[in-house]
Amino acid sequence: MDGARDGGYMWFDGCRVFSEDMRLLCAVDGHTVPLPVAILHPDCMLRGPGDADRLGVPRKWAEQRGLCDTRRPPDPPSQTGGVSS
Repeated sequence: MDGARDGGYMWFDGCRVFSEDMRLLCAVDGHTVPLPVAILHPDCMLRGPGDADRLGVPRKWAEQRGLCDTRRPPDPPSQTGGVSS
C-alpha cells in the first residue's frame, strides 16, 4: 500500500476494479472495497471493470474501510526525564 496523502485524499497503487453481483469493487492491497465513483479524486482514472491504476479516495473513507493505519505514533520520550522545574 502506498497510502500517499494528497490534501484530504489517500492514494493507493496497484488497484484493480472488478464487478460482482452488479457492484463495482476494487482490490486494494489485499482488501476488497466498493469503488466509490462519486467521491474519487478527480485525477483517479478507475471507473469500471478491468481498470487498474492508482485509487485516490478521501482519507476518512480509507480509514473507515481499514485501508490505512490510524494508530497514533507513540509520544517521544520526555526531555526532562520526568522531572519538572
